Amino acid sequence: MNVFPKILGNLTRGFDELGSQDQMDEEQRGMAIRIWKKREVRVLYSLTNSSLFAKDYHNAFNFLTQLCEKDPEHLTQLKSALGRLFLQHGDITTAETYFHEASDLRSDSDMDQVDSLVDSALTAISQNLYGEAIEFLKQALMLQPENFMVRILN
Repeated sequence: MNVFPKILGNLTRGFDELGSQDQMDEEQRGMAIRIWKKREVRVLYSLTNSSLFAKDYHNAFNFLTQLCEKDPEHLTQLKSALGRLFLQHGDITTAETYFHEASDLRSDSDMDQVDSLVDSALTAISQNLYGEAIEFLKQALMLQPENFMVRILN
């Protein structure tokens, strides 16, 4: 992960990716910066998935936190993922904090409402409130009957 700041630093200082003097015009340099930023985000997502698979919650948290800064376009989903991470770890209070942050970023669209309902259902399940969880999932299913995840959880 140390290579990305070096490359991006080189590009922003007017050099090529390796730090050599280069004859890149501003358009090429801008394109190279965008490409390397996207690569960094993809690598962070891969590392997050690998960490979760290995149940390395500490690194998964670190990678998700970095993604919140580097991929703000998906901040809502990342905050929800952080909440789910803390649920897996058994920290319901912190999970709820992240779920509330995700909820505050969401719109009133059906898709966003479904995501909030699923987060609420998962929180209820973690507290052994299965009846509440089922109600949240039924509401989500009514909003999006074609949603595969909701159908499985229901």
